[in-house]
Amino acid sequence: MSCLLLFTSNNNNTGRFTLHEDVYPVNVVYNCGFAINKWRHSQQYPVLSKNFTFKAHKDVRSSKREIYVLVIGEASRAENWSLYGYPRETNPLLAQTSGLVVYKDAITQSNTTHKSVPLILSAASAEDYSVVYTHKSILTAFKEAGFTTIFLSNQTPNRSFTDFYFQEADHHQNIRCSPDGGMTTVNNFDEAMLPLLQHYVDSISGNLFVVLYTYGSHFNYKERYPEIFSLYEPDNVANVKVENKVQLINAYDNSIRYTDNFLYTLIGMLRKQEVISALFYTPDHGEDMLDDRRKRFLHSSPNPTFYQLYIPMFIWFSENYQRDFPEKVGYAVQNKPKPVATNAVFHMMLDVAFIQTPYLQPGLSLVSSDFQTRQRMYLNDHDKPIFFYNAGLKKADKQMIDKRKLSH
Repeated sequence: MSCLLLFTSNNNNTGRFTLHEDVYPVNVVYNCGFAINKWRHSQQYPVLSKNFTFKAHKDVRSSKREIYVLVIGEASRAENWSLYGYPRETNPLLAQTSGLVVYKDAITQSNTTHKSVPLILSAASAEDYSVVYTHKSILTAFKEAGFTTIFLSNQTPNRSFTDFYFQEADHHQNIRCSPDGGMTTVNNFDEAMLPLLQHYVDSISGNLFVVLYTYGSHFNYKERYPEIFSLYEPDNVANVKVENKVQLINAYDNSIRYTDNFLYTLIGMLRKQEVISALFYTPDHGEDMLDDRRKRFLHSSPNPTFYQLYIPMFIWFSENYQRDFPEKVGYAVQNKPKPVATNAVFHMMLDVAFIQTPYLQPGLSLVSSDFQTRQRMYLNDHDKPIFFYNAGLKKADKQMIDKRKLSH
């Protein structure tokens, strides 16, 4: 009878059952083999993607210079952004920024950095993740369309697809690596990337596409911001314990307020250029903060939580962009209430810059009249798409989804 039950069972997340994925200890052996094969396959990326081309071109050209910036945040959850209703004023500067379009029903496709960032930077999605092994990144698409590309990072290299994409840029710098090229890291604040960006803007003529990969709200939160941003105190945390929850949240909120300042300063830099520009922000995923009786902390758990999935996402348009391309801005505003995931980023950024390629899907672009609401998927540990609502979320998570009125 037990064998009969075994083979008639279903995984509650996937809606199906497989012996090698769902039964211990068989799944341990399978998971080890899966990880090894995946690693080997990913290391072949330079060869597998060598001859790939987006066949990209720019079909609308402006008389003014164009600068488009994609900012990738780290471990930033919408639940602690005042733009999303958080009672603490963690976004005082962005709240008064004109030209901002905020998407309040946004989720990530993965709660792990090594998968979520490639999903942002490429045409891959939870439904079709395999393209990361053969397709180049959005940087190459912009290069083909005549843009000079820049990738500035404040993240430690981890030999993932993101590192390969980093190398695709015309100009790339990592401020977290020691200047001598050693293995040690330097704890720079994200603002250290801004003078570098200004240098490239001033010294390179023509259109630019920039990726800024921030360290955002990565733990230890206290190390993510200068002392002047210690607004909420106490914020010194020696150990991650429930009794230290107040200090953890204080430090985390201070890191969000610092992100607010960083993004506001960056937008100010673009404004001063008096060019046609747009900036898109999304983090890779959210974060658990000992929120309920489960006492979950950080991210990357086998099953995600509401707090890991629910992320802030916005686009900012310069006055020149708004004046010259009001239809794009109008569609961005029109699509603001709709549910979106990080699979929209690649398509939206290309569409914002009027770059055409066979790989652009207007149905995933938030600046298109063709944007389509669709079921949002989550990429599980075996790189298979699962409807995010069924990706192991518990009752507490679903209650928060309903409370925040997210679509599912």
